[in-house]
Amino acid sequence: MFLNFLKELSSLFSSFFDFLKTSKKNQLKTQIIQDKKRLKKASNIAEDIFFLIDKNINLFDEKTIKRYEKLKREFNRKD
Repeated sequence: MFLNFLKELSSLFSSFFDFLKTSKKNQLKTQIIQDKKRLKKASNIAEDIFFLIDKNINLFDEKTIKRYEKLKREFNRKD
């Protein structure tokens, strides 16, 4: 009787730790998905900013234009 109790207690703890392990994996997957969505949104915003600046590039001085073009090339390489 006592051995059955220990077996069931052991099984209970095993199930509990399996649950925690699975829960942690799912939490990490969810976090990765959310990070990917945030990065995509940030990328879309950056592209909108590039579009606006491209339309109004004549408003900037030469130094600023060169800096902007360099940053835009770097961004496009990482995309």
